[in-house]
Amino acid sequence: MSRRRSADKAIPISIALPTSLAVRLDQVLSYKQSRSEFIADAIKKKLDQQKAFSFEDIETEALVRYLLTRSLPGNIDSSLRTYWAMITSSNPSEDS
Repeated sequence: MSRRRSADKAIPISIALPTSLAVRLDQVLSYKQSRSEFIADAIKKKLDQQKAFSFEDIETEALVRYLLTRSLPGNIDSSLRTYWAMITSSNPSEDS
């Protein structure tokens, strides 16, 4: 009886790792664990994480702070600074 073939065939690729990273990888893998499988899982997790990114997940204040640190055209920069002043001057949680 032959082995079942994978629907998502693996292709060999060659990568270079710094020696220190390869040593760390070998320290966490047991003798029977596969480097290829570990690295493929790490790549998949990283790609899935990037795909799931959404600006809705970031607080408005954090986005504005980030944009204020960038060089933007004058009218956009001015509008952001005005918006930032509005955000920081009014704090709705402090209604007494």
